[in-house]
Amino acid sequence: MRTQSMLQAGPIVLASLFVTGLLATAAASAQDATTTRPGNYVVRPGDTLEGIAQRYLGTSERWRELWQLNQGTVENPNRIYPGLELMIVWRELPEEASILTAAWNRVENLRPPLQDWTDAELNNVLRTKDLLQTYRDSSAELLFPDGAEMRLSEETRLLLESTTRLGTTVKREQVQLLQGQADLEGADLSSEDVGIELVIGDAKAAPTLNEAGEVRARARKAADDSAQLMVYAGASDLQAGGATVAVEEGMGTTAKPGEAPSPPEELLPAPGLNQPEAGAGLSTPRPRFSWSAVDGADHYSLEICRDAACANLERKVSPINATDWTPEAKLPKADLFWRVTATSPSGLDGYPTDGRAITILSDTEDQAPPTVSFNITAPRLAPRWGLNGRWILGPGARFEAVAEDAVSGVERWVPLHGGEPVEVEAWRAGPWPEGETLEASFLAVDKAGNESRLEPVPFVFDQTPPEFSWGVEGDGPLGRLDRFGNEVGPLPRHVARRFLEVTDPHRWWTPWRKQEWQVDLDGRQVVLRPNRSVRVSIEGREVVLGPDRGLWILAEDAICETVFRLDYDLELDREGRWPNKRSTLFLRLEAWDWVENKGGTELRFETVGRR
Repeated sequence: MRTQSMLQAGPIVLASLFVTGLLATAAASAQDATTTRPGNYVVRPGDTLEGIAQRYLGTSERWRELWQLNQGTVENPNRIYPGLELMIVWRELPEEASILTAAWNRVENLRPPLQDWTDAELNNVLRTKDLLQTYRDSSAELLFPDGAEMRLSEETRLLLESTTRLGTTVKREQVQLLQGQADLEGADLSSEDVGIELVIGDAKAAPTLNEAGEVRARARKAADDSAQLMVYAGASDLQAGGATVAVEEGMGTTAKPGEAPSPPEELLPAPGLNQPEAGAGLSTPRPRFSWSAVDGADHYSLEICRDAACANLERKVSPINATDWTPEAKLPKADLFWRVTATSPSGLDGYPTDGRAITILSDTEDQAPPTVSFNITAPRLAPRWGLNGRWILGPGARFEAVAEDAVSGVERWVPLHGGEPVEVEAWRAGPWPEGETLEASFLAVDKAGNESRLEPVPFVFDQTPPEFSWGVEGDGPLGRLDRFGNEVGPLPRHVARRFLEVTDPHRWWTPWRKQEWQVDLDGRQVVLRPNRSVRVSIEGREVVLGPDRGLWILAEDAICETVFRLDYDLELDREGRWPNKRSTLFLRLEAWDWVENKGGTELRFETVGRR
């Protein structure tokens, strides 16, 4: 810095120096525009503008830049005093300094020689003996000279120190974690060695890089004052209680006050995130969050942040003893990220998930789940009392899910068969095993995270047509005999009766001459009774039919049980059959079950002769 005598040389000299300084400042600023960053600095005893410029800009000759930045604060560049807050620019951080790159919600710092805690501001420069503190649902981030970053979670306090490692001349920045949790992270650091030492109570950790030049570690001072160290990338020693434990990548350890660290244990993997999906726009400020369980987890922590790395923490919830969570208080209408961490019974955190982006689109609350129902395209038969207790689906039938939400809209639906998720097309149209009772359902989630589940719908798939059997009426107590003479049960109630006359003009003596047949028909059976007794052969069996002994043909369906429609056609073969003197009567039947499967049969009545 120029001396006082030089400043008293007169207005012309001063003006000349000032113009020269402006030109030099402009040239330097143009040269370093892409490399300098702003900062807020508190003057300490012994500080001068030249000394500050030397430490943060690499040369004392750039002191005028600092003076220009503080024209409203510093009238005389030779008279700055401890506790004065200055605006500075810096090209590189000295070993004992760090810069506050994020401060979200309530964050305070104490920067000597100032005596009071003040609100922390972005770009505050923190040095040895400075303290930083976060409060509930708050967070902060520090940048260190070697390029490493440290993120402070909520309700965390730390003190910055510096130390020289025993047996070396390496000066390390020391961070004393007085309470709470801090995450250290760095990649491709400017130094081969991480220049930070973590002090957690009476324990010390010195993280080191892995072969890829990365380090990620979490330090926590637990509620019982235990020191916890978790290493996600790189490695670290933890010294406590007169012992040192090596903590490799993917491991963690705990040291109780005054005791040696516990043997390292493997950290739990990150849970799988379920809902909300990545990039989802949510029409509610209270969405439901869900994730997959992690084997061995004692509980989970969920963080909602303004950035993927959670430097700007919006809300943290822990412990959560389930795999889902819905906020009681509304989330802000904003772009957010969420991540989940599983914690082991020993209290060590596993790997956090990557931050997943979501957007809260509305501050209007939606607590009503979607309404759900289903449609089945024909052919199908709905459950009917006394007929079937399940849906019957025929060939080509399809399920269609119906989910509606008037407030936030439906986010997704998950088809279920037997309670298990299946592919959408398999849910809609099979293939389904025939004759087996199945259950179809689906889960619908609206954009607010509200969930509805369709009650299971029992159904059976039927693609087999009706089958036919026949026999004759008998004199037994059950009223009819099958084709083998066995009694098979009473006749159904006949709901339709017709009379047909069959005449064969070529055979006056045949049994069919002016033969009248009474035809009784119900939904699944035809009974034929001639008005005169006649002996006929049906499928090689000779039977006698008459007014009191009819032929019955029954159409049955194994799944639908009854048939939907039964049609018949009776026709006489009118061609001459000399010399065997036989005529043939054909009975053709077609039947449809309730889901439109069609079956058919034909019986031939050949005359044997007069009875």
